[in-house]
Amino acid sequence: MDKINPKTFYERMLNAYYKDRPTTGVREIHKELDKVCNLLAWLCCHADEDCPSEYRTHHFTNALDDSVDYLEKSGWYKFNKNRKEGR
Repeated sequence: MDKINPKTFYERMLNAYYKDRPTTGVREIHKELDKVCNLLAWLCCHADEDCPSEYRTHHFTNALDDSVDYLEKSGWYKFNKNRKEGR
């Protein structure tokens, strides 16, 4: 039976992306990707709080749901939580 990879999808995605690339600038690119995910998370949070569900269009609801699903499934939420806890 295969072992389950303990790394989140977000971490595996970063490792795969940087595997065959020079390490120059990797930290900066990682910071930018993390910044984009952080901004998306804040946007989702505030959009959810500021726009009552009865006034949302179908497209807005789908985009918000897709964004939150991406952050959850990619492991970014877990990665960010573990980083803040110092793990």
